[in-house]
Amino acid sequence: MSLVEPPALTRVVQKSSVIKATLADIKRIHKAPRALASLTPPPIRMQAHRDERRSLTDGEIEFTLSFGPLPIRWIARHEPGLTPDSFADLQMRGPLAYWRREHNFAYRHWRTRRALQSNVG
Repeated sequence: MSLVEPPALTRVVQKSSVIKATLADIKRIHKAPRALASLTPPPIRMQAHRDERRSLTDGEIEFTLSFGPLPIRWIARHEPGLTPDSFADLQMRGPLAYWRREHNFAYRHWRTRRALQSNVG
């Protein structure tokens, strides 16, 4: 759990999806060195400047997300989520007052349910 507390007026956005893949496959995709770049949807471009992630639950990455001509620099920290099969990204520096996204995964019947919860302030 994060040591950084969200502000009082934090919005919570939740999204859930089912992916036809095993939990091991999903973790392998997220652990890949270029995972953030490959999971960033076009037309947004991602450029990593510093990547000190040691695992899905430990380390920092500094990157720029470019929305057309507008570059936005971030530093995000990976940390443990609430369950052994989850992790979270916490904005350490970036465009928002507060941002934390928790990635939760549950595997059932040849499918993995991915639930994302973003806390934005």
